[in-house]
Amino acid sequence: MHNTLRRALICVPIALAAAVLFAAPLGNTVVTHADPGGGTVIEGNFAGDPKTFNPLLVQDQSSQLITGFLFPSLLGVDAKTGGFAPNMPGGLALSWTVSDDSKTYTIKLRQGLKWSDGKDITAQDVQYTWDATIDPQVGSPNSVLWTKNGGTIDSIKATDDYTVEVKFSSADCTALNNIGLVVVPAHIYKADHSDVATSAYNTNPTVTWGPFKFQEFVPSERVSLVANPDYPDAIDKTVKPEGFIYKNVTNQTVSVDQFIAGESNIFDTPPASRRADIAKASDTINIFKYAGDSWEHLVLNEDDPSNPQPGVDKDGKPVAQGHHPLFGDVRVRQAIAKGLDVEAIIKTGVQGEATRMASTLLNTSWAHDPNLKPIAFDQAAAKKLLDDAGFPVGPDGKTRVAKGAKYAKDGTPLKFTLIYFSSNARRTAVSQIIKSQLEDIGFQVDLSGMDFNTQIDTVNSEKYDAAIEVLGTTFPADPGSDLNGLYTPGGDVLGAGNLNVTSYSNPQVADLLDKARTVPGCARDARAKLYQQAEKILQDDEPIIYLYSLNGEYDALKTVKGFDPKPWPSPPGLYWNIDSWTVVQKAS
Repeated sequence: MHNTLRRALICVPIALAAAVLFAAPLGNTVVTHADPGGGTVIEGNFAGDPKTFNPLLVQDQSSQLITGFLFPSLLGVDAKTGGFAPNMPGGLALSWTVSDDSKTYTIKLRQGLKWSDGKDITAQDVQYTWDATIDPQVGSPNSVLWTKNGGTIDSIKATDDYTVEVKFSSADCTALNNIGLVVVPAHIYKADHSDVATSAYNTNPTVTWGPFKFQEFVPSERVSLVANPDYPDAIDKTVKPEGFIYKNVTNQTVSVDQFIAGESNIFDTPPASRRADIAKASDTINIFKYAGDSWEHLVLNEDDPSNPQPGVDKDGKPVAQGHHPLFGDVRVRQAIAKGLDVEAIIKTGVQGEATRMASTLLNTSWAHDPNLKPIAFDQAAAKKLLDDAGFPVGPDGKTRVAKGAKYAKDGTPLKFTLIYFSSNARRTAVSQIIKSQLEDIGFQVDLSGMDFNTQIDTVNSEKYDAAIEVLGTTFPADPGSDLNGLYTPGGDVLGAGNLNVTSYSNPQVADLLDKARTVPGCARDARAKLYQQAEKILQDDEPIIYLYSLNGEYDALKTVKGFDPKPWPSPPGLYWNIDSWTVVQKAS
């Protein structure tokens, strides 16, 4: 995710998901009540029911949003800088110090914070969260981030009730991103973690800490939260909205229609195809546009989908991978990259609401090489690559069949299934365009639309050919927190927490990413040079077909007073000050 890489389709929880509320450094503020006239914030949810409200287990977008309102993060973020800072709302850390060798972080916690059942929030909660995260019986998606994905955390320990000591095996420029735990109440679960994965608390979180409390989960209908009158970090010393409702809708189109009609009052990133409709209603809607922090791409499975293997074994040693009959050959992947007219996809499928990408880093990233150009659309070159890869055109003069291919048996058609999230109008349209363009160079493409959670499970299991995904950057952004999971064998874990769903492995890339993450002094210029080298290799290897970054947009009805989003991923970008919102009857 990390504060982790956000996979908006196959979504790993952001470790700072709970730090959605922050402002100035905290003083001795006390909330005495929720505002009785604050109204209710309502958002449409077309991604399907949340799977869990336990931050240790979250890997879908719906669950991530709700847990962000119910649990604290170890570290807080300064709303002015968008960076980690001590003594910030939403975070437990009062201060921290770093050892001379940069391997030990000693974090002092704020005192006096209490869970909703009156129990103190202490360092034991932090340690329990860490211990449960890395316990295999829990199955936390976050475990890969610290134990397999080049993770450098050796331990997190409570040295007293309000002190946490984090030890790293080496100095790490992404250290703070890595320790942005979302903390759970230890006293709710058994000490040996044996009930963490199955507890009824996971869908009925009765003990929480945040601007809202859990009220009700009605599957296929809604999640309802109510204001927490005891939340001490509220910007105006009171939680103004009376509640938050996350209501299920059929798809994005219905969600937009309901928003414009006033049946919901906020919208996180509307589909490009409906942004013009929202703009036409600007007399009743506040629209906030910003440079995109997420990117859409085509994921190609290099592993044998009939017998997928993890990247490393329990001792961290590489596991021999099988080969996808088509995508195991880099020439086939390169042919796809050259055979896609991405500019046409942006114009037709995304209504121009995107920017072409050259490789894995956003064009706005400090680590991106501005001189690296995107792969040029070239059907002739794509066809030649397919010929060279042993997929010549068959007797019908159009379709291609293996003859001397590297991994496909002779007679195997150049055919694959492309899966996508069917309730997302943009991904449906883009999938259809990709199918058409690839058929022009000899592929046969079957489309398979799935619901959100089914696609998560399918791609994480690596029993697929190709998929349309959206990835979002970490917050605060750092490529070192994003790329290791995507492109090293340690991120290939099969099942929950799988980031390297392509089974990509290139020792040169892994070495560059490791060096960039551990540059002495963490100078950005030195780190950027290493990331740029990796960026070019990834463009050549094409484990992922890099398409475009999506333009960002947050919207709220003008009845939502206090709407003041930040140009950051959400959470926290849209919701950073939600405790100060008031929903009125009519816009003034």
